[in-house]
Amino acid sequence: MTTDLPQETTSPEPTGAVPTVPPVRGGPPLILRLLPVLLALVAVTAAGGILLGQGVGATPSTGVTSPYKFTAGMPAPEFTLQSLEGKPVSLSDYRGKTVLVNFWATWCPPCRSEMPDMQRLAQDHPDDLVVLAVDLQEAPDPIASFAKQFGLTFPILLDTRGDVSQAFGVQSLPSSFFIDPQGRIASFNIGALNESAMRRRLQQVQEQIQR
Repeated sequence: MTTDLPQETTSPEPTGAVPTVPPVRGGPPLILRLLPVLLALVAVTAAGGILLGQGVGATPSTGVTSPYKFTAGMPAPEFTLQSLEGKPVSLSDYRGKTVLVNFWATWCPPCRSEMPDMQRLAQDHPDDLVVLAVDLQEAPDPIASFAKQFGLTFPILLDTRGDVSQAFGVQSLPSSFFIDPQGRIASFNIGALNESAMRRRLQQVQEQIQR
């Protein structure tokens, strides 16, 4: 039996546009029509993420509003994307290792805040962890500048059409998925993770593997 791991989030200061609601004639008062949108925005913002302006669902483990349609133990969507260096990279290339798939963008402040911690985590676990940083629909040049500025050495993949982020149900940035060595989703998180939270998540995945 599989269970969801608890959410581990920090609270950087995210910025982003408030989702808009089209005008409706008649019906309940405006504040009641806005309430679901406001609650979704507050939940994602509190988790240190930026809402991408799409509908949200419920996190199975906590009931907090979340974009994810997965539960722990489900197979992760397979994908192949071009790396920043122009090489094809597939999730299945790393079967047998734990993979951290992180959806991010250079314009996202919470994403920027967690990248140095993610780099240290990858450096400390070269044999049992692979970090795949999936950039959402940006041109290569600013990504390359960002990677150089932060000294990132893990693969950066280009989701130029947004197909992979859509397959994972990502609707806020950053979003992180820990994939176990069998290709199953072990844990996921809305918003930025600090280094200690990343290490706890990795340890939990490794403990699940040993059971």
